[in-house]
Amino acid sequence: MMKQRVLFIGTSFFSIQKEIMASLCKKGFDVDFFVMSRPRNILLDTVCRLSIKIEDGIQNKYYRKIWSSIESKKYHYIFIIKGDSIPDFFLKNIRSKNKNAKFILYIWDSIKNMARMPCSDCYDIINTFDRKDSIQYGFQHKPSFYFRQLSENDPEKEYLVSLIGTLHSDRLFYAKYFSNLASEYSTPSFISLYAPVKSLVKFFLEGRAGHGWRLITTKKISLCSVDDITVKS
Repeated sequence: MMKQRVLFIGTSFFSIQKEIMASLCKKGFDVDFFVMSRPRNILLDTVCRLSIKIEDGIQNKYYRKIWSSIESKKYHYIFIIKGDSIPDFFLKNIRSKNKNAKFILYIWDSIKNMARMPCSDCYDIINTFDRKDSIQYGFQHKPSFYFRQLSENDPEKEYLVSLIGTLHSDRLFYAKYFSNLASEYSTPSFISLYAPVKSLVKFFLEGRAGHGWRLITTKKISLCSVDDITVKS
């Protein structure tokens, strides 16, 4: 019996795509994975900031390259995380070649934080972690669609609160709140908000960091470390 094939396009944040792929493969699927956004470098990012048309042109070129590598393949499932930077022509091409495939989108962010609204007409199932977005747009609410099983052991708790994520919107406000709360109880906390160097510089220039700069890091945390910190919180 031929294995069912999955085209998986998503983020590489925390390397969680490796865990998702491992889970799909364990269930018997063949998986092709591609990172959602084009390769990043300082020169290219600087050029793209000059014009949204330039950004779209480079992104379209990236997806034309992906399309040329998968055009001859047949997929049973198209699984996409976030999807706001995927051009419509790419999704339509896949649909035309895989008419019986099920298209599944998981919006792993709030719509307000995304570059653009994903093409909802292109998907059979749309899930979101954001309850407000699920109500406003009629998406299915799925707050935690995947995470590997945490340790079965119950180690001694080290942290009153832990908060790990990327730096954007109002997260620093809440990070400082929880850090201060832990300090009031004289209890350790683990709070780490990741930001690329260029985003961090912009954040400081806008005067948004304040006394919370110690909670921001440019170093990524592995998924294994996130597990360890979670069970200790």
